Amino acid sequence: MRLPRWLRGEDAAAWLERGARSEAQGDLADAVQCYQRAFALDPDSFEAARALAFGWARLGDVNHAEHFAAAALKLDATSVPLQLLRGDLLREQGRLEDALAACEEAVRLAPDLPQARNNFGNALRDIGRTPEAIAQFRAGLALDRTLPELHFNLALSLQLAGELDEAEAHYRSAAELKQDFAQAWLNLASLCEQRDDVQGALDAYRNAIRSAPDEVAAHVNYAQHLLRLGRFDEGWKEYEWRWRLPEMAAWAPRFDKPQWEGGELAGETVLVYAEQGFGDAIHFARYVPLIARRGGKPAFRCPAPLKALFARAPGMGRVFDEREPPPPFDLCCPLLSLPRLFGTRLDNVPADVPYVHADPDKVRQWQGSLASQPALHVGLAWTTDSKIAQFKTMPLDALAPLGRIPGVVLHSLQTGAAAAEADRPPSGMALVNDGSRLRDFSDTAALIANLDLVISIDTAVVHVAGALAKPIWTLLAEPADWRWLVERDDSPWYPTMRLFRRARGMPWNDLIQQVAKALNEWRNGRGGEI
Repeated sequence: MRLPRWLRGEDAAAWLERGARSEAQGDLADAVQCYQRAFALDPDSFEAARALAFGWARLGDVNHAEHFAAAALKLDATSVPLQLLRGDLLREQGRLEDALAACEEAVRLAPDLPQARNNFGNALRDIGRTPEAIAQFRAGLALDRTLPELHFNLALSLQLAGELDEAEAHYRSAAELKQDFAQAWLNLASLCEQRDDVQGALDAYRNAIRSAPDEVAAHVNYAQHLLRLGRFDEGWKEYEWRWRLPEMAAWAPRFDKPQWEGGELAGETVLVYAEQGFGDAIHFARYVPLIARRGGKPAFRCPAPLKALFARAPGMGRVFDEREPPPPFDLCCPLLSLPRLFGTRLDNVPADVPYVHADPDKVRQWQGSLASQPALHVGLAWTTDSKIAQFKTMPLDALAPLGRIPGVVLHSLQTGAAAAEADRPPSGMALVNDGSRLRDFSDTAALIANLDLVISIDTAVVHVAGALAKPIWTLLAEPADWRWLVERDDSPWYPTMRLFRRARGMPWNDLIQQVAKALNEWRNGRGGEI
């Protein structure tokens, strides 16, 4: 775009004026370029730096926005809007202590501004100073009780502090003040689940969907709650919303063939592609052979570490990994849509195990080393590399009581970064580090095939053992994943599985005492069923 003559000079004020006009017309990118030019011409221009801070923030460039917010505040540190903006930007950058300082300065400058109290409370909660955060949100509400964000943030902080009744009241206030505040209903649903209030959670999820029908998280969380309750007919349908989650939509493979919707087939090949984690792939791989019952031929795309395991499983068709080109196919289908297409209910879960088999050659390789130690051989897994699932992991020390049971040899099934922990077990706990020898899930299956029992937190290991029909004790941290349902110590998915549930607030050591007692009884032949 050619500039008019009067703007071709080196006039910072003129560039600021043109930027303001562009911003008013909705052309924010052009406005930021103009503000950039103005600031280059006059680095002491507070207005240019301020405009750049807010402009870059609106464009989603956090780093540039924070840079210019800091520059503007050097020119005028009394700007409350800029202190608040910079606090938000610093939080997004993870610079929590700096964010706290900016928000605290905003409160010092404007103690009667509710938004300043709100932002300061958020910054305090970020660094774990929840009681002080609660005090700030209360101070903000004393100034203005009509701000839904203040009610929401107070509720969130109260929930973290265990004050669930008052938290519920403020979530409801937030939702009443802002009709499309789906997140308030979603948090209330989480609170209800925390209190084991099944109906309250259902109502909250439905209210979230009513308030924002296109809110993807509301549908996905509602689906998982329905599935957790065993209401599979509704749950599988709602679970199709998962493909609208940004992370799922970005990952989804693009095939130029239509998706199979469960109809009868006449010899067509259906390419089923695994999704989400290793455990999900193992759990739901049982459905792939069922495609033949509808008259089709399956092909199965899975992560590379699972390929050798599934290649030996009957009825899988051509198994290939994500790095390989697919074979010719006519239709495609994501793996976790198959339960819906096959009409899975609690009373008809396909639980014929085993549906995977260990490689006999690999099984024999392990037999020699285990046969030399006549004992009850028990495999252990206690942690996961997944950063989003750390709440369900436990320290190896917690498992030490299992090592004190006579006649039991413990084998580590840990792979990845945690495998080395098995070389340094707690004092008095003998642990064989077999995990360091496992290269893929075919190796894991061969080792498990030689064990008498596996005891593990909720990781892919439990699915391997369950799919092999080996005795498996799964240690669950509440809230447990939806697939384990509620208030059960067995699983309809795996007939050889026993569930040990760690109640909220229960130390892992207390749960392991229960497991140790059960293991000792089983070893002595007094425990009955696994």
